[in-house]
Amino acid sequence: MFCILQKTYYPNKLVARLAGDEFIVVIENGECCEEYIKQMYQLLQADSDPIIKTLKFSYGYQGCAKDNCLSIDEIYTQVDKKMYENKDWLFAIFLDLNQCIH
Repeated sequence: MFCILQKTYYPNKLVARLAGDEFIVVIENGECCEEYIKQMYQLLQADSDPIIKTLKFSYGYQGCAKDNCLSIDEIYTQVDKKMYENKDWLFAIFLDLNQCIH
């Protein structure tokens, strides 16, 4: 997944492993997170490795204005909460699809 992140955000963004299978990407204000997320899905689907093609990810993001910024801990808490909401949504879709197959 780190390689996909590098391809999506290199060279102008900060990409780092946060813990285990969690990564953080820092982008400038005003940039569209949804476009980056879409590009990551496209890169996964276009990969030649069949295992990479099946990878899914959950994400969360939080904006921060210079004049009204949250602390690092507050940003992390918000992003982590959104990521787990996204993960729950992906898992619910997987369960629904799996029930339809069986």
